[in-house]
Order: sequence, then structure tokens, then C-alpha cells
Amino acid sequence: MHHTLDEMKNSLSFISSKLGANKTNKNLSNNEIAQLQDRLASTEAQMFKILNALDAASNKMNELTKNTRESLEQSQQVN
Repeated sequence: MHHTLDEMKNSLSFISSKLGANKTNKNLSNNEIAQLQDRLASTEAQMFKILNALDAASNKMNELTKNTRESLEQSQQVN
């Protein structure tokens, strides 16, 4: 996941530099626009992977918490 975050940071830095460099010029070439679109699509895909990983981790934590709670309740009922 750390590698994915680094890739996203690099992509966003690239996009920012392109937009900042053309701030005064205000004209992006078709090639630059295509590059930005590719970078944005890549960043979006990486963000989707991260969100899915976080969701899976959250679901596992919820499951573990539920199982632990149930085990504690059963243990207390026995005693």
C-alpha cells in the first residue's frame, strides 16, 4: 500500500506541476491534456484500491470485535 501511496503522490505532483507551469500560458497541448487524463485515471484507480483495502480491513476489525465480544459474553455467562 505504501508503494501505491507514493505513486499517487507522484502523479498528483506531476499534475500540479503541469497545471502550475501553464498557469500563465493557460494553453495545454493535446498531448499534455492526454497525459493529465492518464495520470488522473491512474490516480483514481489507485485510490479505489486503497479504499477497498481500507474497507476490507474495517470489515475484518468489525468481525474480530464482534467475535471477541461474543466470546467475552459467553465466558461471563459460564462464570
